[in-house]
Amino acid sequence: MRPKKKWGQNFLRNRGAVEKIVSAVEPQPDEIVLEVGPGEGVLTEKLIGLGNRVLAIEIDPDLGARLRAKFGERLELLQEDAVEAPLPSSPFRAVGNLPYNVGTPILRRIIADPNCRRAVFMLSKASVPAALTP
Repeated sequence: MRPKKKWGQNFLRNRGAVEKIVSAVEPQPDEIVLEVGPGEGVLTEKLIGLGNRVLAIEIDPDLGARLRAKFGERLELLQEDAVEAPLPSSPFRAVGNLPYNVGTPILRRIIADPNCRRAVFMLSKASVPAALTP
């Protein structure tokens, strides 16, 4: 599937990056793993393997349909915009490869949520304001 520019899609396909992200999430047994922008589900598949409840937010209906077909009931999917979608009301770890056009507002919203215990995101450098760069 080709990335859609209108949503700033950039699919994560690097298996090495996926492994690093998954190992950094470190969810506790009672925590939800929230994936923002699961895209083609490469990261999703590994997150499901952690054994936690996985909730994904995907704006693209075509990708949403593919994710539902691929993962079925193993994945809870919200077909919404992550800038506005409801966040879990219980402790969660957030993860994802954020779209460049809305990466900063999504990141700020998630890390400000009192239920967020950890956030592991990939961002394109151009989308991060200077105050957030290392």
